[in-house]
Amino acid sequence: MIEWSIDNVKTWPTIALLLLMSSGIFAAPAMAQEIVSPDTVYARVSLISDRLSQIYKRNLGNLSNIKVPRELDSRDYYPRHVFQRVLDVERQISALLNLNSLKAKPTGVIRIEKYTPVQVMALVKIINQRVGDVKSAVGLSPADKPSSKYKNKQPINVYVALDRVELLLRQLGAPSVQPPDVLQRAQMIVHLLSNLCKSYKCDDLSKRPVSGINLKRPIKVYQEVFKLIEVLNEVEKKLPSRIEGGVLAPKLETGLIIPDTVNKVVGIILADLIEMNRLNGKLTTLDIPRRMGHGSPIEVWREIDFARRLALNLAKKI
Repeated sequence: MIEWSIDNVKTWPTIALLLLMSSGIFAAPAMAQEIVSPDTVYARVSLISDRLSQIYKRNLGNLSNIKVPRELDSRDYYPRHVFQRVLDVERQISALLNLNSLKAKPTGVIRIEKYTPVQVMALVKIINQRVGDVKSAVGLSPADKPSSKYKNKQPINVYVALDRVELLLRQLGAPSVQPPDVLQRAQMIVHLLSNLCKSYKCDDLSKRPVSGINLKRPIKVYQEVFKLIEVLNEVEKKLPSRIEGGVLAPKLETGLIIPDTVNKVVGIILADLIEMNRLNGKLTTLDIPRRMGHGSPIEVWREIDFARRLALNLAKKI
């Protein structure tokens, strides 16, 4: 018990504060919680783009040869698709840092969960921090904040903004997408389909043999990827729980097909398959396979071909 005497006067401010707080007259301020939306994610991605532009100008000068990617036609992109694109950018910035003796390890495990702007923002913040490390390394101040001027942005806008970030990273020396990168995702697609097959007793299938003379160009892999999308659309419609928006089929590219072109579409497929497994499978996590030094287009084609045949069999068994 505290005595109210002149000897205890030093305790009065503390007691008064406690009484005021308990009465609600002077409540302790609550921690402000960030509201995450496509607008705030877009603002953070734009900040990353601005930071990379500063680094580019500091080291290479004019930005006139950086072409802004065209807007995509489809409006059916969801945060799950954007998250896979963010993983691409994270891989690029990690590679750039490692090339410059700044160690960075990209994501090794993906959670099988419903992806929202919150999960996307968490990974975007990691990328932003790493870009800040690059700014510091080249003698630039990393102290800048995202803008709050962006309104009514959609996942598609964030997806396109990430394309520009990737282009800037490549101009700064980050390696471009190679067949081994696409092979990683193709293997993950096979794993997710195999997991769905466990519930429906699919037939035992094997991958087609690969020979040195049976070469496939990226365009052939690209065509096989779209065949897989057609079959996955059938599978998704038959599953007990359908995914929001269905299976996304992006617009076919008519120009030169390179590994990067294939990788973007494979990332979209992976996003939709993760959601299918969340709703209809038993997986909770998905390991990203170790990137092998090899990974020719024929090996990627074999994985996608195997995935398509798994999906065909699954569609019959559901």
